[in-house]
Amino acid sequence: MSEIDVLEIGRVRCAVLLDAEAPVPAGVLFPELGPDEIRTRTGAAPDEELPAIISALLIELADRRLLVDAGLGPLRGGTVHARLAERGLERDAIDVVAISHAHADHVGGLLLEGRPAFPNARHVVHEAEALFWLDPAWEDPERGPFRLPTHVADAARQVLPALEVAGLLDVVDRETVVAPGVRVVPAPGHTPGHLAVAVAEGIDELLWAADAFVHVSNVTHPAPASRMDTDRARTVETRLDLLERAAQRRSIVAASHFRERGRVERVGSGYTLVG
Repeated sequence: MSEIDVLEIGRVRCAVLLDAEAPVPAGVLFPELGPDEIRTRTGAAPDEELPAIISALLIELADRRLLVDAGLGPLRGGTVHARLAERGLERDAIDVVAISHAHADHVGGLLLEGRPAFPNARHVVHEAEALFWLDPAWEDPERGPFRLPTHVADAARQVLPALEVAGLLDVVDRETVVAPGVRVVPAPGHTPGHLAVAVAEGIDELLWAADAFVHVSNVTHPAPASRMDTDRARTVETRLDLLERAAQRRSIVAASHFRERGRVERVGSGYTLVG
């Protein structure tokens, strides 16, 4: 994948913006599998790093521009802002930002010097996502599956309040149209309020799965979930729901952390990605 890779969905241009390279140990992606099965799926040992990326999605409609996530941010080595500039877009030209979830590699680029980096954009987040990161009770070890190191919340606790104070935060609690032909789709599990984004025109659809899939093999093998998923059982359920949706609509599926993309097709009782 080049630094900017463009997909055409009808007349809608969707540009996948490479933010950074982010290799990850195979064992982190498949913590419940033994070494032999990990090697079968990935060609790597559990402690070997697999190539991975951090990316965002720019959706260009006739009269507005939407961004799905904003990467790490320039202070952390992210390049989404630079990719937008390469396309001739100022940050104030973005009309809507869909926040798939509030991990730092997705929201780090939403602030610059403590202020919203996209000052004219409505920022859409799921209600469960905002409540989760801003509620200190999630650090309680008795809370259940959502147990994470404290520092994981740092980015969310900087970004979400800043957007709220600026009057730019829109909270949703269901599948919601955010622009003509563009919907945010609840896809919980990776985080409680994780969102996918569907871009459709006519019979064409792109389903941007964000972090619902963290490796391309999650399409053919939806289980198990990764070490980064806060609710592993729910993550697998969500993967199956998204795969069935994509198979029924013959959607192109793409995600934040791997380069492969294609249409989802059923194969027996499972699914495959056809490039």
